[in-house]
Amino acid sequence: MSKKLNKLVDINGLREFKSKLNAQNIYDLVPDGAANHRNFYRGRDITAAFDNGTVSANIADGTFKDIFPGDYITKQITVPQILKADGTTEYIAQKTYTVKFIIADLDIWLNRGDTATTAHHAAIVPQSTVFNSCMNETNVTDGGYLGSFMNTNVMPAFATGLQNAFGASHLISFRIGLSNGVTTTTASASHPYWTGTSNWWGAWTSEICCLMSEGMVYGQSPNHSAAMDETMCGQFAAFRLNSNLIFNRNWYWLSDVVSSALFALVGGDGNADTSHASGVIGVRPFALLK
Repeated sequence: MSKKLNKLVDINGLREFKSKLNAQNIYDLVPDGAANHRNFYRGRDITAAFDNGTVSANIADGTFKDIFPGDYITKQITVPQILKADGTTEYIAQKTYTVKFIIADLDIWLNRGDTATTAHHAAIVPQSTVFNSCMNETNVTDGGYLGSFMNTNVMPAFATGLQNAFGASHLISFRIGLSNGVTTTTASASHPYWTGTSNWWGAWTSEICCLMSEGMVYGQSPNHSAAMDETMCGQFAAFRLNSNLIFNRNWYWLSDVVSSALFALVGGDGNADTSHASGVIGVRPFALLK
């Protein structure tokens, strides 16, 4: 057989192999289920599949068919007016944002909470910050994250926007343990020359959305003041698989108390950072989609 004919046979064989490979269903290689899918990053737009009900059906049955970390759903979310702590003065005006929500993990909250989360779900996180806010109006962390202005005023407004955008029936009200007080005279575990540490134990509470903790983002907690802020969840799979989702030149708050005046955040320059509670910094909460 001539070299030219051999080459032609090789090319035809390669084409046949590629054809079979393209036809092969990915699920022959990666079986259905959260445990398998959460270890593969894809990054595909699944907005249309969510809008026609396919995504919700494939979450509900636990197969997570055609859903992977990094996939995203784009929604317009209208966050209603947010008032200052005085209850009358406007802090942030109502506004509509176009947000790309990343699938951050699958079934990450299953069986967690004082009342177990039993519904299959996908954790979703905005690709970047949606808007900016302070954590508290003054530089205190007295009520921990649970009692912060962020959690009591900002998160309920964001939750309303989420429910209107996705449909309330598609979001899980999940139970989470959050810090609810700070001992201001105790040395912070973050830095020995700072004082203030979140109390142990805090409190269980129900949330539709919540700021992420350092552990959820980094897989570790370099700046938290006490273990209370790191008792729930672990690093989201999408952040583990693609660190560019963590450090994207955005500064955004995290829920960890650092001291009597500081909360943790992700720095826009790529570092695990902190800021005084009154700092106006990005808001990037997570929620559980079903």
